[in-house]
Amino acid sequence: MSDNTQARQRREVRSEVEPAEDLQRRRRGVEQRAAVTATSNEEAEERMSVSTPTPTQEENDLAKVGALELDSLQDDGSGPDPNAPPIEEPPPINGDTVTGGATQRRHLGPGGAAGEYRTRAAAPPPTPTPAPPRQPSE
Repeated sequence: MSDNTQARQRREVRSEVEPAEDLQRRRRGVEQRAAVTATSNEEAEERMSVSTPTPTQEENDLAKVGALELDSLQDDGSGPDPNAPPIEEPPPINGDTVTGGATQRRHLGPGGAAGEYRTRAAAPPPTPTPAPPRQPSE
């Protein structure tokens, strides 16, 4: 069958449906769409009632330069940044040791660990080697 013949048959079947049934089917479709829209609107209203607005550009600028007191701001409820690295204790600095949660510093005086004070001396600049004398060309 050709496409035109199939389309004609579909139209004939549609026209055979009683007008009352067709009208009811269309009303049910409209009611279903209205119910879905109402549910979607209720969900959106619920999300809006518990969310907080995004900060203004002025608030962002003030926070960037440290002029905004961050402790006075309301928590937005987003929680910690999932992409941020975990917070860890910093490693000991300059030979410090950590025992039992307390940092013990090892004080080194001018004598250092070996009892003497040393500085690194700068290497002298390299001395240029003189070029060999030129021989006169003949």
